[in-house]
Amino acid sequence: MQRVMENLLQNTLKYGITTGPFSMEYKQQSKYGVFSFQNSTNPIDSHERSQLFEPFFRAKNATEHAQKGKGLGLNLIRYIVVSHGGKVEANLIAEDRLEIRIYLPLAL
Repeated sequence: MQRVMENLLQNTLKYGITTGPFSMEYKQQSKYGVFSFQNSTNPIDSHERSQLFEPFFRAKNATEHAQKGKGLGLNLIRYIVVSHGGKVEANLIAEDRLEIRIYLPLAL
């Protein structure tokens, strides 16, 4: 789980707009612990959002801004989270605000 949190924090900072805010939050929701990472970003359309966790996929805004990466970080995050009985999702909460949410069961 440490790798998941580190990777999400790094992505939040690396791919966010540097002048925009970012946030991290934890809350309990039903039987899950929910971690939320949000950043300001260039718009990511729904087709790209649906592919964010696929291996080797890189969103257009990442490649256009010459950010280095292989497209494996979010896929690794999803693999680790799912293997612990959780789920992960990407939501656009405003036109320029992306949220990655991780749901982990509080007890197995």
